[in-house]
Amino acid sequence: MIPSGQVWRTTAARRVVASIGAALLALTAGCGGGSDSSALEPTRPHTTLIGPRITEKDPSFHQTVDLDHPGAEIRVLEVTALTSPNVVYLGAVAIWPRDLRSGSLGTGPKFPPPRIRGHHAVDQVIPAAETALVPKGWDEPAPVSIAFGFRLDGKEPGAVNGLRIVYEVDGERKVELYRIAIIACAPPKGCRGARQMDDPEFTDNVLRRYGLLPT
Repeated sequence: MIPSGQVWRTTAARRVVASIGAALLALTAGCGGGSDSSALEPTRPHTTLIGPRITEKDPSFHQTVDLDHPGAEIRVLEVTALTSPNVVYLGAVAIWPRDLRSGSLGTGPKFPPPRIRGHHAVDQVIPAAETALVPKGWDEPAPVSIAFGFRLDGKEPGAVNGLRIVYEVDGERKVELYRIAIIACAPPKGCRGARQMDDPEFTDNVLRRYGLLPT
């Protein structure tokens, strides 16, 4: 199991580590009106996250990714996710630097993510003054996070396998593909119930069941 990532970093050194991690997770294709060949398709994920602790009352969960372009105007054009039929994609919100509270966003229960001051419509233009903002406790500008929301319907394990963002940075078009898979399981037992986690093929089996791995 790979734990949820620490999205918000407070030192430049940690930002370097986060940037390296993001480079491993994200494939960037197309800019300035480039090709849309970077479509979201079943692909073996780079990272698999297992079991956000959803509840019966609120079976929603989130995954956040960063857009790190200090001092630039950002406009998100499109956000999409590849899911199994029993995982409902709820859309996305933008979390600006001024929205931050302490704590990890990464992957977790509930959507929008808890532990934030607020959020913005994902298609709202993010001004350069905002991306240049240095929040309290930081020594450099913080990234903008895009939080994808999902809901597990039913009792069978569900999955997400891939996130896609099309956006502009100072008018330059970019496409980001995040090869992140999330396996969500029904409460109260979650993914540790019924000895599922003892199966080394558990995550692949869930993804294969819904055609979320390449044939």
